[in-house]
Amino acid sequence: MIPAGSEVAMSQWVMHRNPQFFPESLTFKPERWENSTDNLPKYAYLPFGGGPRICIGNHFAMMEAKLLLATIARQYRMERVDDREVELEPSITLRPKHGIQVKLLRR
Repeated sequence: MIPAGSEVAMSQWVMHRNPQFFPESLTFKPERWENSTDNLPKYAYLPFGGGPRICIGNHFAMMEAKLLLATIARQYRMERVDDREVELEPSITLRPKHGIQVKLLRR
């Protein structure tokens, strides 16, 4: 039993790697997002938080990311500079520990 007034935190890292909802979660499979997240239970995937404290900029951030990537991908082909494995660094957001260097080649 959790005492009243206790602060409770959960780990998005763990939740977003639940094999029940995300098979092969550590494998890079962008196609897993093709059909949206509509079939997932509520709060199984919450990159911007959830409930009354969800990030108010979540829709804008997703739209901006899609627009930026589409604009770049339309004009350039991207190639990784090196083959080293991407080491993840969990922080407030999850990001590559040493960045990911790419070359942009004009289409």
